[in-house]
Amino acid sequence: MIIMRLRNALSRLVHSDKQQKNDMYTIPEAARLMGMTRQRLHLLVQQGRVEACRIGRVWMIPGDAVGHISPSHRPSGRPRKTTKR
Repeated sequence: MIIMRLRNALSRLVHSDKQQKNDMYTIPEAARLMGMTRQRLHLLVQQGRVEACRIGRVWMIPGDAVGHISPSHRPSGRPRKTTKR
């Protein structure tokens, strides 16, 4: 209940001057939408690569920022060995 109130209040503040997406997501919600872990998304927020604001203990990410974030395109796992020629 309190998160919904905070989300609505913050969305009015952030998007008061422009008519874009009014959705605000917590880190776990945004991570689920983007297909990455919440730890990875939290790291991106700490590095400043993702727009977010903190309300108390809750980090909120604007809906328009969610679409601009993509996980890295590195393949997972151990890198292949290269042969010297």
